[in-house]
Amino acid sequence: MRREKTARDSLARATGTRTAEAAFVAPISREAVSGHHVPSRATSYAEPAGGGDWRSYARRVLNLRGVDVERVKMELETFVSETTPHNASGGGFITARSNPACGRPRALELSERVRPILDRLYPQWQNENLGSKTFEFQAERDACSRLLSRTASNEEIVALFSGHDDAPRLSASQMHELVWRAASAQWATDHRHEAVLAASKAVNSRLQEKLDRRDISEARLVREAFSDKPPEPGRPRLRYMHVEDEQTRDSMRQGVMAFGAGCFQAIRNPVGHLPNEDHELDAQPALERLAAFSLLLRWIDEASLEEAEPLLPSESPWAETPSGAMN
Repeated sequence: MRREKTARDSLARATGTRTAEAAFVAPISREAVSGHHVPSRATSYAEPAGGGDWRSYARRVLNLRGVDVERVKMELETFVSETTPHNASGGGFITARSNPACGRPRALELSERVRPILDRLYPQWQNENLGSKTFEFQAERDACSRLLSRTASNEEIVALFSGHDDAPRLSASQMHELVWRAASAQWATDHRHEAVLAASKAVNSRLQEKLDRRDISEARLVREAFSDKPPEPGRPRLRYMHVEDEQTRDSMRQGVMAFGAGCFQAIRNPVGHLPNEDHELDAQPALERLAAFSLLLRWIDEASLEEAEPLLPSESPWAETPSGAMN
């Protein structure tokens, strides 16, 4: 309790906000660990394997790898401190509306700085923090306060989980940028199968763009892209020419072709064709499917494009015969 109070008081002093206490991440109670399940929203992190109701609290743990934590805290604290709401009444005019202490132009500027931080570290912030009709920046302030609290208590919560599972975690934010960008909006609203579907469409679009082909898509396009046949006009191929060993290079081609076609047939097609209620996904299976598409897209990016040699004029089906007639 002393640790909880110290963190809460420290956050209140740093931010100058009365919402710091409400935003503080409560410690895990014995009752919660022993049997009471508390529903959690989907996050960009896989829940640890091994089972147990403690997994409901996995969303409290932040993935701060590669994050400048002190800079993040400074940005969040600045926003919360400078946007303190002040009632706009005055001059004989009474209103329930409030304005940020720093003024609206400055508040908008600060908002644009913290929103990417919230999107990256707290992707559910827009769903979990309600806006206010009387104060424009209430949702952002509450979200920043919550994220500050989670940051402050992160090490303690990680320690609480350490005895259950120390296996590596799968972080969606570390997947291929196009995959997570396509999936994140649906994921944040708990529509995980829609997130997987969006990721598959992003991969297909990227492959079509790289091959400059819109006539076919998905599994069929993957098979054509990695076919062992030489490229033809309008049908380029993808190859791993940077792999020096010929046998390994061909093994890569065959493997990616089979893996890519399988991703579209076994992952994309079920979520795209079956009713939502027949194919709703839990967080872990959904993340594994996103990871599969992420890996496929990385392999597509690594492959080099091999195009057919342009036809010589004499080889064109429209080339003229010596007599001037068309072939």
